[in-house]
Amino acid sequence: MSDIKFDIYESPANDGEKKKYHVRNTNKQTIHSKDLIHEATLYTSVSRSDWAAVVEGLIDILSEKLGDGKRIHINGLGYFSVSIGSTESENPKKMTRGTVQITGVNFQPEKSFKKSIISRAHFVRERYKVHTVDLSPIEVDGLLSEYFKDHRSITCARMQQVCGMPRSTAYRRLQALTQGAHPSLQREGYKNATAYIPVKGHYGRSYTADRW
Repeated sequence: MSDIKFDIYESPANDGEKKKYHVRNTNKQTIHSKDLIHEATLYTSVSRSDWAAVVEGLIDILSEKLGDGKRIHINGLGYFSVSIGSTESENPKKMTRGTVQITGVNFQPEKSFKKSIISRAHFVRERYKVHTVDLSPIEVDGLLSEYFKDHRSITCARMQQVCGMPRSTAYRRLQALTQGAHPSLQREGYKNATAYIPVKGHYGRSYTADRW
């Protein structure tokens, strides 16, 4: 059984409020599909090439069906669906198919799958230090680089969760990252539907994504 390493961080709070704390998973290791395929061959009689073909085919089907707006249920795993938004929010007559775009892919695990994960979990504190939410620009860049490995865009609400900071601070940091001679993020959407995507050359991106 592997350990889930965690650390303790100070939670955002308004002036005069009692301090509160939260924990974060500090394991940054990413298990890639080739690693999963290798492990799958150890527990089944299916060859590596057959597993690879199944994974590739499943990805193609998921992409096609989600692109059709369908909700996908994989028995024992969970549900996949897409979120959509519009770059126009003030005039409904201007909200055409040209302003609508996919803003994210959602996953809702089945109870049995979640229960299986919980039954295997074992927690170990990594270090005995309490972190504050006053992150440096370098620390924020590190957290965003890790986040954008698996996500196309980030919202202000998600920035709060990823960096453990108040909404006002998250918004201010996001605005700063979209400004200057060499911005690292680009805004998309409008007002309540605003999201931020990496500019080419930042956070591991070799391109600036227009759509997923």
